Amino acid sequence: MAGKTQRKTQVRKILREVLEQCWRLDKAGLDHGELSHAPKHIIINKEGEPFIVDFETASLNRKPSNVTSICQFLFVSGVVAKKVAENLGEKDKKAVIKALRRYKKDRTRENFERVLEVCGL
Repeated sequence: MAGKTQRKTQVRKILREVLEQCWRLDKAGLDHGELSHAPKHIIINKEGEPFIVDFETASLNRKPSNVTSICQFLFVSGVVAKKVAENLGEKDKKAVIKALRRYKKDRTRENFERVLEVCGL
């Protein structure tokens, strides 16, 4: 059982770091633009550290939506969201969406923390 618990902890740590990086991008006013297709834009090294890459379509002119895009991808819908749910347990999608809407309206650290909380991170 230790293996599964360890894996869960590692997945949680990686996902939290991805969201933290997205938060920093949002705070800087930079929209990556393609995080809804995250597998092509997130690399995880041997140490389990995630890196957001490929800023080819990034923009300072669009309203940043990095946190909301990556959360939709990881926790709300699609194949990856199903895999995440298998690893970390099902999340209350309505609560995730509600927290994301609040964050989108007012991108404060407090609202970001709420997103992390409902995502189980």
